Amino acid sequence: MTALQGAFSARGDAEIHAQFPVRGEFLRVPDVLLVDRELGFVVIEVKGIYATQIESVAGDCWRVRGYFDQTEIRPYQQAQSALTLLTQAAGQRVPRHRVAVALPYVSIREWQDRGFRLSPEILLREHLAEGLVERLRAIPPAATASWDDDQWRLWRDWLGGSRVEETSPPEHKGSIIRRLDGYIAGRDRQLRGDALEMPSGIFRLRGIAGSGKTTLLVQSAAWMLFNQPGAQIGFVYHSRSLFDLCFSLVCESLEKLASSRGARVVSDVKTGTIALDGCSGAIRIFNAWGSMESPGFYGLMSAKLARKPRSLNSAKDEYRRRFGRESTGGDLLPFICRELLEHGADRIAPCFDALFIDEAQDLISADPAVSWEGREPFFWLAYCALRPVDVARPEQRRLVFAYDEAQSLNTLRIPTARQLFGDELSALFVGRSRVMRCSFRNPKPILLAAHALGVGLLRPGGAVQGLNAEEWKAIGYEIDGKLHPGQVATLLRTDENSPNPVPHWSREESIAMMTHPNEHAELEALRAALLQDIREHELRPSRDILVIDLHGTARSTRVRKVLEATDSPGTRVRCFYPALDSADRNEFWRTGAVTVSDIRRAKGNEAPMVYVIGLEALTSHKKGWDEVIRARNSLFVALTRAQAWISLSGVNRDAASQSLFEEIRRVVGAVQSTSSAIQFEWRRDRGYRDLTHETQAELPLLVA
Repeated sequence: MTALQGAFSARGDAEIHAQFPVRGEFLRVPDVLLVDRELGFVVIEVKGIYATQIESVAGDCWRVRGYFDQTEIRPYQQAQSALTLLTQAAGQRVPRHRVAVALPYVSIREWQDRGFRLSPEILLREHLAEGLVERLRAIPPAATASWDDDQWRLWRDWLGGSRVEETSPPEHKGSIIRRLDGYIAGRDRQLRGDALEMPSGIFRLRGIAGSGKTTLLVQSAAWMLFNQPGAQIGFVYHSRSLFDLCFSLVCESLEKLASSRGARVVSDVKTGTIALDGCSGAIRIFNAWGSMESPGFYGLMSAKLARKPRSLNSAKDEYRRRFGRESTGGDLLPFICRELLEHGADRIAPCFDALFIDEAQDLISADPAVSWEGREPFFWLAYCALRPVDVARPEQRRLVFAYDEAQSLNTLRIPTARQLFGDELSALFVGRSRVMRCSFRNPKPILLAAHALGVGLLRPGGAVQGLNAEEWKAIGYEIDGKLHPGQVATLLRTDENSPNPVPHWSREESIAMMTHPNEHAELEALRAALLQDIREHELRPSRDILVIDLHGTARSTRVRKVLEATDSPGTRVRCFYPALDSADRNEFWRTGAVTVSDIRRAKGNEAPMVYVIGLEALTSHKKGWDEVIRARNSLFVALTRAQAWISLSGVNRDAASQSLFEEIRRVVGAVQSTSSAIQFEWRRDRGYRDLTHETQAELPLLVA
């Protein structure tokens, strides 16, 4: 798209459409549809294939290998059938038209060295970089009639596109980010209206990434304290780096409410306590586990039962002694909560009037052996810590939890209300559930790419996890076609459900994808990009930029050496590793430095410009199928940290990484368009994880 926009920006009568959906008896989505007053219609089929993967070219029949399980492709036929469907759907005559095949990863020399004929219809890497209009003009048109004014107007009206023309110089990223700040503030005001109604029992909030789950939770907690100044409220989160965000959001929300009555908010960051001056109630912000310096919810419950809280190493040792095997990281907190329940579930004195739990998907055990009497230990411990809402119905307690199963980096299990709270008690709940389908944080192309890659819609071996059509719709998507094996379908998302305005403000592509021959080249490219963002685009190193290394901290020394090199004046990029550079486990940002984080600490945080490096780390699956899914979830989480733009990069080290990179390129090519639609053949791999939620009468589904 960038090559076409550059080539046709000076031509007044030209329109470019990427992934334009054409519906007939079946759906066809041509990669690129160019409508030009001189050239007519040009349909370009883009193939992200390398020269070494093409074995032979005999007319329109290409023999290929290692290309998404295909051995034969017919690119011209694909382009021609899309054009035929287009003319049938529009019911209008096409005066002149051409079809072409673009091969952005194949050079002229590579093509000729393999003995293939250099026909005008083939657009190779050099053709896309220079002389593209002349190359397209050289393709003999299928008709010679020229456009008249009526035909041109009718086609433009039918396509509904916008002209590609010269515009004013693009805004740099810094100015767009400052505009984005105002949009985010408006989003929070919009969510505040939803925070007013408090449930009388259990409330399950399931939300798509960036839908404002955390904002809604903190504003609901603030509203409850504002109306019940004597209430004791707990707000629990999982990712340690989220303390500052949660604390500041609660303070801000309560201050806005209090100002209307002339009340004053008092807070203590050391204890995580926020209250109204002169009132007995308070909101306490807790990490789910906590630490010796900052006790969390588990630590508080341990103190209530006069038990010494376990450290991470102690929990691992006890788990190994109890079950005779190593734990997964996500099982340790549920396990030690189970220990507390075993030693005194009936002795827990309720101490909260309401609990709000964020990131609930990371508080669920993966191992069924960890459950306590058929219940999830953490959730049951939280329930036991709550006072009844109504003495006449002591089973009703205010427990509000939010989650997004696609962001789980621990368990891959999605428990029902019955599995959370037990068979007998779950039937008594009259709580509600809401699905938040509108994603404010992420631009539509980024969110669509995150879901397509997280599920594996274009993965050569088939999808690794997914939803049914009804649940795709519940989180703001449309499925055109049937999710039946071998059937072609299209995943679409509307602007209404993805209102992030950055794609309309910025001429930068939402997603960039690069591969490198080695690690040093990748890190040098990262340093150059960071320097450009800071110097030319006026991005703040802290908070405007986030780097996520999928290798974690294992190569931090090498990353620092490149980013902080002082080989010439002004080329040093100061970086901050939250996991290594601070004794405060809550600190995630440091003024003047670019945060470089592993995926776990990055979860829950966000930034306008996100760099994800080390993609090849996702292709090492030594621990089996669960690790395949966790790798997909890691990629989903990384993508959904971006409020405006994201850059993906990796080292092309083997066949597995090459396959992943090609899949990412295909997805990115599909979503970088006005339609943002992804066409796929529905296939499921052998270990497919079904994310569909069963209907639960005790938690009826309400779509927001």
